Amino acid sequence: MDIGKNIRETREKQGLKVSEVARRSELTISGVTSIETGRVRNPTIDTVVHIARALGVEPAELLKEAPDPKVIALPSTPFTNLSIEELDERLKNAGSADEVDRLLRALEQETRDLETFIPRHVTPRADRARLYAAAALQRWVQLADDRRKPESNRFKSVVEVASELGDRYEALIPDAESSTEEERANTA
Repeated sequence: MDIGKNIRETREKQGLKVSEVARRSELTISGVTSIETGRVRNPTIDTVVHIARALGVEPAELLKEAPDPKVIALPSTPFTNLSIEELDERLKNAGSADEVDRLLRALEQETRDLETFIPRHVTPRADRARLYAAAALQRWVQLADDRRKPESNRFKSVVEVASELGDRYEALIPDAESSTEEERANTA
């Protein structure tokens, strides 16, 4: 990954000078230049976030890697190639826990296949595979419990499951941010 190259390309596309990015990000011109030229290869995440905000892009845009020209094709992933709506329909129409169990096992296999295939190229797809597997597992539990508690059979869409997972993740973020602020205060 070449963060410096990504920053320089994004800055140049926007027609900005290094001095403007430095001013907006509250960094020095030499600091931004050092990152762009590769003298600083691993800037702190705070620095990347400041520069991303100055450029009006997500930090992930600056951290992305160029595709490897040697990569020919991804492994076959018929389930994670489905849209959320198609997966929701399959899960909603599943008549038994066994049927969802087969889908869950296939999704888990796709996840393993994607994780072993040059991870830096397939992380977003592997994340989608994990999300779909979580939704399928949730549906499997619902159908398996259906015999004991028939009222628990309300289908949760993949979007609802993703939202719940996102809420859990977001709950962890304030703790990480407060510790980062404390570290900054201690170093000042």
